[in-house]
Amino acid sequence: MQVHYTIRTMVDPDFTKIDDEYNVYATDKLTNEEIEKYMEIIRDEMRLVTSLYKNDYIIILTDDNIPINVSDEVAAYAEQYDVAGATLARKKVIMINYNSIRYALLHELGHAVDKTYGFSQTEELLAFYNRCDQECYYTVNEQEFFAETYKMYLWGMLNNGSLGAEMCEYFDNICNNTN
Repeated sequence: MQVHYTIRTMVDPDFTKIDDEYNVYATDKLTNEEIEKYMEIIRDEMRLVTSLYKNDYIIILTDDNIPINVSDEVAAYAEQYDVAGATLARKKVIMINYNSIRYALLHELGHAVDKTYGFSQTEELLAFYNRCDQECYYTVNEQEFFAETYKMYLWGMLNNGSLGAEMCEYFDNICNNTN
């Protein structure tokens, strides 16, 4: 099955559905071997987010650079950073450049989780955000901070210092107590 998905400033590529369980579409340029390789990564990383991710987004794997101006949602840091993925919450679409899937997928799933529950706007997360060094790209705004620290938590990399330990406790709590 093919889907023709139009996003504001992109050339309108055709994508083929490659997975029903996670609603994944991919560019027709991928070989079957590449599809299986990327689906293995997706399955592994989806196992990490199952307690919060509602699986109601379409995931599109593309070989194109994700255009920064695909939505107002990513425009805040458009001039400073290359984007390997984008979460278009209003359209329920996650776009990933498949060459960056290991880095970008959990981050973008973090945005989807945040859009579902609004964690980035809670007092507790805002307090963590305000304590962090503002030099990293993921401290550009609260949404980027949530998505990146959620990814780091799922990878087991969020345990440095007292802030890391406190954030691990925060993520343990929301992952175990949010339905």
